[in-house]
Amino acid sequence: MTIIPFQMAIQIDTYPIMPSGCLIGPFDKTLARLRREGFNLISLEDNARLRIAEGSYAPVSKNGNFVSASAIYNFDNGFFISKRSPILAAQKEAIECQSRGEDFLLTDELAEWALEDAVEVFARVIPSKNFGEEPVTSYLFGKAAKDYGEFLTGAGVKAVPIWRTNNSPFLRPSTEKDHIKELKKPFARQIYFSAIPYWSGISCDALDLGSNTNRLRGYAVLPESIKKLIKK
Repeated sequence: MTIIPFQMAIQIDTYPIMPSGCLIGPFDKTLARLRREGFNLISLEDNARLRIAEGSYAPVSKNGNFVSASAIYNFDNGFFISKRSPILAAQKEAIECQSRGEDFLLTDELAEWALEDAVEVFARVIPSKNFGEEPVTSYLFGKAAKDYGEFLTGAGVKAVPIWRTNNSPFLRPSTEKDHIKELKKPFARQIYFSAIPYWSGISCDALDLGSNTNRLRGYAVLPESIKKLIKK
């Protein structure tokens, strides 16, 4: 599915659980467009639920997209994934940094806020069969974790990679450890949820939010009365 940014309506490609669709373009402008149309940036849990409902060959599964979660590289104190995004909270500053090829460094307040709702990540790969038990996937996918792991196994994805900064072609120096040490402050990256053909990888290395090729998935913000009808 190809969508011309800002020239077409959002293409709704799922409905059974929630109306959802994608737009492609620079992160900030595309997110603003989604919000104007009544959509929020989707969470990993909701994205996984849609993939389960639609199947592994559906557009929501065959295409990756940005989600609402963020990766927090916390200098000497570990690597975390948070359901809160400093980049969403400070879009202008974050995108200006990334347009220069630099990371968005976090203030103490932003870092503390993001880490209040986060999980520390040690593994680089998580077996799909363990999704229901692993603390990381249980946090990221919530009640859908076990079902999504089974869905991935059925689609031939035996393990999901968590890609960090040393996978990024934009990064110099290329090693994560040296990069974090060089910055000396926490920084954030917005998470990209990769397509099923790319092992449903959780990409924590995106450093080009100004690109015209960024794909964002939104879900419709519905009144409670309509939500109840859909559930029936």
